[in-house]
Amino acid sequence: MTDRKKIRDPKLTAFPFVRTKEMVASSGLSADTLKQLRREVLTEKIYWFHPPGSVRVLWNLRIVLDWLINSDTPAHQKAIEAYTKSLPSSDAA
Repeated sequence: MTDRKKIRDPKLTAFPFVRTKEMVASSGLSADTLKQLRREVLTEKIYWFHPPGSVRVLWNLRIVLDWLINSDTPAHQKAIEAYTKSLPSSDAA
């Protein structure tokens, strides 16, 4: 029997989603600060989302970190465009 590795689509793994605990560790922000940003600043479905049937929040690690560095600048908008183009739905014509 051969050991096959799962082949991951690089378009889908370029923008990993992480739990709040990992987002806190990666960003240096507290969970409370992230919650406040989620409620007041960061757009759902771009920066974070709730998986169906869950109250858990998953964060778009690269996009949130990019926002922390670049704020709402043209450079950050390019990062968002790259993320949206990486989604499978962007291939549909």
